[in-house]
Amino acid sequence: MAHEQPASERGPDVIAPPPLLYLIPLGVGLVLDRVLPPPRLPRGLRLAGLPLLAGGVGLIGWFARTMIQARTPIDLRQVPTTLVEDGPFEFTRNPGYLGMALTYTGLSLLAGGRWPLLFLP
Repeated sequence: MAHEQPASERGPDVIAPPPLLYLIPLGVGLVLDRVLPPPRLPRGLRLAGLPLLAGGVGLIGWFARTMIQARTPIDLRQVPTTLVEDGPFEFTRNPGYLGMALTYTGLSLLAGGRWPLLFLP
């Protein structure tokens, strides 16, 4: 029998780790692009994926570094030890999710995929 921790001793309930919430629809969308290919995106729009990808990866790195410096867990299943309000948190409530969404969009555009854009979480 599993021992359930009180709500004050665990993080929020999540159905899957956040990176999977982005990787699964991205993978399904890219596979669908191969199986049921829609018209390709214009080259100029596809190239817009590069700065989005770079910005997303950079934001994820800044987010992770800020959390590590604050000595609070990045893993949502763990209880946060500190309320972080500096770094990227000065500009957005959840820079980790924003960074993953930017990375997802950048990868989708660079791949010329339309299906993944429809599945963006």
